[in-house]
Amino acid sequence: MLGLAIASVAFMAVPLGAAPSGAAPTSAPTVTLTMARHAFDSTFPGFAAGFAHKNLSEVRRYATAEVVQAVVGYYSCGCATWTLHISTTRFSVPTQQQYPLTFLAEATGRDNTNQQMVQEVVLDKDSPDTGWRIAYMVDYEDWKHMLGASVIADPPPIPFDIGTVGEQFANFFQTVVNTGAPPPDDNWPLTGTMEQQVDHYVGVKVTIEREGDSEQVTFSPSDQSVSFKYPSGAIMCGTMDSTAIISTPAGLPTVQPRNQSIWGPLLPPGSYSSLTKYSVEDFCFNAQTNGLTEPISFFGGVDRIVGTPYGGAQTVAAQVRG
Repeated sequence: MLGLAIASVAFMAVPLGAAPSGAAPTSAPTVTLTMARHAFDSTFPGFAAGFAHKNLSEVRRYATAEVVQAVVGYYSCGCATWTLHISTTRFSVPTQQQYPLTFLAEATGRDNTNQQMVQEVVLDKDSPDTGWRIAYMVDYEDWKHMLGASVIADPPPIPFDIGTVGEQFANFFQTVVNTGAPPPDDNWPLTGTMEQQVDHYVGVKVTIEREGDSEQVTFSPSDQSVSFKYPSGAIMCGTMDSTAIISTPAGLPTVQPRNQSIWGPLLPPGSYSSLTKYSVEDFCFNAQTNGLTEPISFFGGVDRIVGTPYGGAQTVAAQVRG
């Protein structure tokens, strides 16, 4: 969703388990700041141009499959695309001697409407034979950058396992959307970007149920980046998947008209007895050395809708294609 603001209230994360481990690496040289800048400059402009013009073939050249899904999800929400005119780029590069290589880039500038914007972009390189790819990305309309001067350094110790925050996000959204109240042991403040995400999810559910249908949503964390140093602690990004099951009353199918005005471009016209919506959201958050955690922003949306035709068992699906 475009224009997500940074949450103004921080949260003390509750450890839920161990962070996921990465793939077995291969020996490789350390990433320097010069290498990071070259990787960003040779990757992000092409990605951004493809995104702005809804050219998924171009987006795929510079991004992982998961980021492509998030871009498709962003398109499906009907949000306007943007072009970032970068004025400053900062880098946070962890010390590393082996593949996969990674770093965080923070680009600050103005979009095509002259709105101040910041983007947090994680780039990965899996092996000597693969190119750099955008692995996670969020944007927010603000002038508040997270990073200080570009640096090669590891983040300081954080007093909890920040690899569990993605699971906490998923648990929080699933409980709030389906029950109307947050879980008692995972209560993120409803301010800033968290408030906007909850308002979006709940608004969609209310609209669906106002039409007489029902929706049940399941959220789950997927991949996460390593942590990156910033002046007050660490930044980590990740991906969250969700599946929404929409059921219609007996004998009352939901109808997608020819102009696809009800369920958007991901569902072909027709009558359906049930729908399944699949969503992908990138997220980033910061974790401070005192244990406080603050969501930065989210990016993505529904990237696929599968429907069961009314009166038949065959399943149909549609995706945006570049």
